[in-house]
Amino acid sequence: MFLPKEEGGRDLLSIKDRNEAIELKNLRDFLTREGRERAKWSSLANGRLRKEVQGNTKVDPKVRDNPFTQSWKPLKKKLPRAIKRMLGTIRRNKLTFDALALSKDLQKELPMFFHYGAEGLKNNSTCADCLRDHHEARLVGDVLAVVERNYDRHSRRRNCACQSCRADRAKGCDAPYKCQEEAVKMLNCLLEKWDPRAQTNQRNPELTPQGRDDNIKALADDKPITFDPKIHLAKKVDGFRIFGEDPHPTPAHQLQPQNDEDPPTQTTIYIGNAHEIDEEGLYKSSGSIWISEGNERNTNIPVPTDLSSKRSGHAAAILYALQSQPLLTELHFKISCKATIRHLTTDLEDKEDTDWVDIENHRLLRAIVAALRGRGTKCTFQKMDIEHSTGMQKANTIATQGLQDEPDDVLNVDIPQGYKVTGMKLSKGTQRTFYKALKARRKRPVREKTKQMLSRAREAATLLGGRTPTDAEIWKSLYHPDITRKTRDFLWRCMHQAYKVGTYWLNIPTYEHYAECRHCHVDDTLEHILLECDAPGREKMWSLAQQLWEMKGYSWPEVSLGGILACGFAGVHDASGKKDSGADRLFRILISETAHQIWKTRCTRVIDNGSNPEKYPSEHEVHNKWLACINERLRSDFILTDKLKFENRALNLKMVLNTWKNVLDGDTNLPAVSLRESRLLVGIAPLRPPGRNR
Repeated sequence: MFLPKEEGGRDLLSIKDRNEAIELKNLRDFLTREGRERAKWSSLANGRLRKEVQGNTKVDPKVRDNPFTQSWKPLKKKLPRAIKRMLGTIRRNKLTFDALALSKDLQKELPMFFHYGAEGLKNNSTCADCLRDHHEARLVGDVLAVVERNYDRHSRRRNCACQSCRADRAKGCDAPYKCQEEAVKMLNCLLEKWDPRAQTNQRNPELTPQGRDDNIKALADDKPITFDPKIHLAKKVDGFRIFGEDPHPTPAHQLQPQNDEDPPTQTTIYIGNAHEIDEEGLYKSSGSIWISEGNERNTNIPVPTDLSSKRSGHAAAILYALQSQPLLTELHFKISCKATIRHLTTDLEDKEDTDWVDIENHRLLRAIVAALRGRGTKCTFQKMDIEHSTGMQKANTIATQGLQDEPDDVLNVDIPQGYKVTGMKLSKGTQRTFYKALKARRKRPVREKTKQMLSRAREAATLLGGRTPTDAEIWKSLYHPDITRKTRDFLWRCMHQAYKVGTYWLNIPTYEHYAECRHCHVDDTLEHILLECDAPGREKMWSLAQQLWEMKGYSWPEVSLGGILACGFAGVHDASGKKDSGADRLFRILISETAHQIWKTRCTRVIDNGSNPEKYPSEHEVHNKWLACINERLRSDFILTDKLKFENRALNLKMVLNTWKNVLDGDTNLPAVSLRESRLLVGIAPLRPPGRNR
């Protein structure tokens, strides 16, 4: 019920996820708000956390920052209920402090004692206490300053006469040289990602603010856009992430050339994409790269089924090019998909901050970004129309050929640990994005009965519309605007086989007899009810629908359960082969409304009247009820054409006239005002009971 409509759900609000999103929003305010933006309760909660420390850990109050950037843990049993609830939120959603790489300033701002990224660190040795108390070295930068002080004429003894040691002894340090050596040991405990002494090797520099603005303008003008290889985290509050994995100790690195003076070679690559939908409603995709005529590197890249989507060919081809081209070559990609370019350039930071929520091909896009960051050269992307580029046309031709090939193992979507950033950035989250991320992480239940009905609907839709739809398209078709709200609900339940009919009753003791149709003495399945049952009502209603449809000038097709569910894909063509949109709409109305009316008649017969033959509806009653249903739909159609009343929601009058053309009772060329009158009827007369034909 909570899944999106295109996945078979009703997109209902999940109260559980909503409440969790509120807790995450409060956690965001606690950890990432500073200065005036920080609420008073956050400061009070942080003070309480610093006060309560697990008894088996000795943590000097002076070095307690918070347990989320240090390795000490709070004592939960002494904490207030609200803070316990916040800690539970952290545990459930796996809060981490991580980044691809940290800026030098941020590395120095982190607490040295009980450091989040240290191994084997001695926090409570004699020298550590002296560094903390006498040298006032509590941050990594403070300890680094102790190591890098000027020690001219220094000697390893307590009474060293150098100026630095004399200043330290004046502060109360008994052996400054030991503290200096201990500071070196402490820094050596830091893993590479957290050590400010580690050398950075980012040959391809990050874009400046002006460069990012230029990218936005270039995107609007379809000009080349430069990829921003930004990897360094500058602010501490931006390091908190949820839904992530444990941090990797190695930072991201770029490849360095042996001779930095040699200019890099440049290659222009045209990216092609092709896709089709197989018999199971799954995408089959292929990408391609085209460099030049006759180039041996021109190739197609069939996409594995688990990665296939409408646009996955573009992403797969880019990834293959990055993995197969020399690492020190400047690559200039030409691509027809603007959305892919945005995801990799101007929108990249936002997508990574929100963990690529609701972005298809996110596995391929993550791998592309990691590969781009690992290169030591510039890469650009440019939107190019297929019609105006010979290279794009040839690339698409190669991609189409790839649909006939089976996927192989040329694509590697595994990301090296140093380039892997997971989870959502806590500081950038909102209640809405937290909620979407929580829903996206929920397991998607797979119901075998639903899969069976989707398969039947897909087969019928292929015959009706001339192409095979995906599961998402089938679900969306149930919400077609030509189908009324109550009928949509009926079709949705049918698709899930959610009605309590047939075999549903076989597993309930003393109710097994409900599984059988009392009139026909066969299994009372949904297909039997709508298409086979001989009880009064079903056959008469379908014959009336056929009669009205044939007044439109078309032959009545064979109705199936799949055809009822797939009526949203109706594609009717006239004798000249031209699509008749009015007939399409009438067909959808007739099929959906008739099936729903049959179901309501069955429920009245079985549930209200207990399948009593004496209470079966007469032929006159069935006829008139169906006719009243269709006439009501006809009248509502013409009422909804009133633009003065319904404004932008009003139906198009021409579309409505084309729908009911040739099936109205009497004059079909009535003026628009007359068409909204209540006397308007379809061209089938109601039946009157015997003796009342006055």
